[in-house]
Amino acid sequence: MRDCAYDERLYPEFPDDIARYRKAGIRCLGYVSPCLAVDGALYREAGTRGYCVKRTDGTDYLTPATTAPAAIVDLWNPEAFEWMKAVMRRGMLALGMAGWMADGGEHLPVDCVLYGGVDPLEAHNQYPALWARANAEAIREAGREGDAVFFMRSGWTGSARVVPAVWAGDQLVDWGRGDGLADLVPAGISLGLSGVGNWHADIGGCVNYAWKRRSRELLMRWVEYAAFTPVMRSHEGGRPEANAQLWDDPALLAHLARMVSIWSGLAPYHEAAAREYAESGLPPIRHAWMHYEDDPALRHLDRQYLYGRDLLVAPVLNPGRETAEAILPDDRWVHLWSSREFRGGPVSIEAPLGSPPVFYRAGSAWAGLFDELRRGAGKA
Repeated sequence: MRDCAYDERLYPEFPDDIARYRKAGIRCLGYVSPCLAVDGALYREAGTRGYCVKRTDGTDYLTPATTAPAAIVDLWNPEAFEWMKAVMRRGMLALGMAGWMADGGEHLPVDCVLYGGVDPLEAHNQYPALWARANAEAIREAGREGDAVFFMRSGWTGSARVVPAVWAGDQLVDWGRGDGLADLVPAGISLGLSGVGNWHADIGGCVNYAWKRRSRELLMRWVEYAAFTPVMRSHEGGRPEANAQLWDDPALLAHLARMVSIWSGLAPYHEAAAREYAESGLPPIRHAWMHYEDDPALRHLDRQYLYGRDLLVAPVLNPGRETAEAILPDDRWVHLWSSREFRGGPVSIEAPLGSPPVFYRAGSAWAGLFDELRRGAGKA
């Protein structure tokens, strides 16, 4: 969608399609950003009304938000704030969409001029929280709370209070610790400690260039990781033709179906983890020492995590691996796929594609659900 509006030439029956999909249990999501393309209709409207951040000479401040210059809506202007909410209501909610990616929020220049004389140096960090509030209010004022959702990558103090979900941004389509698959575990743990609990990443990453291309194995391992997070959402990548895709062959689709069945089978556990986060602040993705603080061997681990209280996940983060290592806290743990029981300490476990290293606490109230996954959905 461009300018928060669909292309009527390409999708002449789009509103009817949304309604038809909804009846089949499929919800449609859109995209919105406060960074407006300068050749788009929204910028013409916002620019004419004086709703964009300015330079010191009074002209609109154009900044390269992605690969092209964009103007940024000045959300400190009350009229611009209300206008942006109206854009979301008419451009997506009125069509029956169930939510969107609320992109941007991180691009505000620190030398711009803002409505009311707001200090842009301080405003740069505050802007994502204000952008989150605009999205939340648009949904609430349309009477769609509980029925529509948005997710963001930018944030600041106060964002977690109103943002339903946060994603990791545009990860590289590789295995690396510099913004690839291996970066996700420490990132998720760190954000959880910062108060951001409903966190996830684009399956397969997004950014690829030159020699960086998403392999089939990377995509499959990323799917496995995502199955044990609060949100499971894929991405075709910045250059789809250069990346392995989930629809490339029946084996990839079967792998996806298997892991989606696992994620879906965990629905009661997802809900319990989300409820705990809302009530106590404990994030769904958490470091093991939050429950085993007397075990010094756990303190520096950043390649495994607890999902909720009772699942320990140690995703395969390197190519060509059929086994994986984990350090289990001092407790009784059951390997999800084989039902073998282990005590705390280092463990090496088989990890073929489709069976990522996951363990559950033997004394968990959810042990029956986890065992059912192994016997049922785990064999899908």
